[in-house]
Amino acid sequence: MPFTVDMLIMLTVSAIVACFYFGSAAAKLILIGLAVSVGCDAAGTLLLKKEIALKDLSAVITGLSVALVLPAGCPGWMAALSAFTAVAVGKLPFGEHTKAPFVPAAVGTAFVTLLYPRIMFDYSAAAGASFATGESLASMLRHANAVNLTGPALFNILAGNCPGAIGATCTFFFAACLVYLAVRKTDKFFIAAGFIAVCALFAVL
Repeated sequence: MPFTVDMLIMLTVSAIVACFYFGSAAAKLILIGLAVSVGCDAAGTLLLKKEIALKDLSAVITGLSVALVLPAGCPGWMAALSAFTAVAVGKLPFGEHTKAPFVPAAVGTAFVTLLYPRIMFDYSAAAGASFATGESLASMLRHANAVNLTGPALFNILAGNCPGAIGATCTFFFAACLVYLAVRKTDKFFIAAGFIAVCALFAVL
């Protein structure tokens, strides 16, 4: 349970950062993800004739997670589809979330990515974005395989002021999360740091 609370704290801060940069577009996706995830989890629990555990925050974490990996211009129905799939396929069939062989949010995200890859990887800034405008890192890499790393541009990239998945653009925030995990949960810190290191290696290669 303590790690669940830690996850919720980090995701909530990430959601706030997303709303700051992407405005109403991010808020809409987050609210839809939360509503569908929590509603589907409650309905499924009732259908399976199980007691609804109010202390189980896994549905909230799932709803936040599926929303935060979506691009700002993503339609609301995709957030709903991802959240529904995450809970209905990745969580409910296995009982408690701790018994699921997959991370439910990853199941929902993988499903919508397979169906709608062009939408999932369209990181152009949404019309309602507050600050995150300009060309995304993905677009820079796709054209001429180069990223503009002048001083101001580098700061904007690290601060999250650039188009991308709404909850995955602020490098400063993720660095703070790693410090938080190192202080609160050393074992979880090494898991996260190891995962990031492997991703970085693949990116370089």
